[in-house]
Amino acid sequence: MVQTRPDGDCPDSHGPINLVSRNGVVCPFCFTLPDCSGGRGESISTHRCFYSKLFFVDYRSMSRFRGLWQASVNATKRALTWNLEDLVPPNEKYIFNFSSAEELKRWHLYSDSEYGGLSSASLEIQNPVNGSSCTGNLSLDINESSRWNISRSGFCGMRSKKFDGFIDLDAYDTIALKLKGDGRCYISTIYTENWVNSPGQEEDNSWQAFVFVPKDNWYIAKIPLARYLPTWRGNVIDAQLEMNPARIVGLSLSVNAEGGFPGAKSGPGDFHIEVDWIKALRSQT
Repeated sequence: MVQTRPDGDCPDSHGPINLVSRNGVVCPFCFTLPDCSGGRGESISTHRCFYSKLFFVDYRSMSRFRGLWQASVNATKRALTWNLEDLVPPNEKYIFNFSSAEELKRWHLYSDSEYGGLSSASLEIQNPVNGSSCTGNLSLDINESSRWNISRSGFCGMRSKKFDGFIDLDAYDTIALKLKGDGRCYISTIYTENWVNSPGQEEDNSWQAFVFVPKDNWYIAKIPLARYLPTWRGNVIDAQLEMNPARIVGLSLSVNAEGGFPGAKSGPGDFHIEVDWIKALRSQT
């Protein structure tokens, strides 16, 4: 019969002991404390009594098992303490909030001047801080000495730099932009991972929708994702394609001198648009 030892003196006359040793481990067979003060210098991983040898107990394996078990318990606790928001995304989500110069560093300008056109643009944070301001001039002229053989010009835009990975908007169905403009028609573009274009093409897939921006007053434009059409270099792709909102790699807002909604301001000349924020919305629950 195995003799259990309650709190008291160490059987080897090493002084008072408890059933919980310094490292919290007691031999489950002989109930001795291998690392008691002044003891034999054993640890629970090297301790071998008659019973542990009889049952082939490997305390190192027991320690590893205890570590795995504790990791499983911790994971279960985290799962039980999840917020509801982790399971059900909020009805709206900020994608960009233009409230600082740091946010503006995540964007860059582009225009036809990169290909021989003569349009120009600038991008800055408003002072006092109230969103970003993109201003410039649209020109239909082409630099005759350009090495690019372009047939049209008159466009400028601001595009976000590529995200570190993807933005997942699969839980949302609408893009919202808080804008103040000049009465022109602008183009909202969503860039997704390339799976529509031919293999080997480095360009992201682009999906575009027109947005009219009234003059001088702040306006919240809401564009359903279903309204975005697949395009390639500004031309609509005549095919039934579906955007993958879980693999978004960037956004842009641009303006063309020609085209857009009937009645909107168009043609060459100055343009001005301010952007306060861009959000994703879930209108259907």
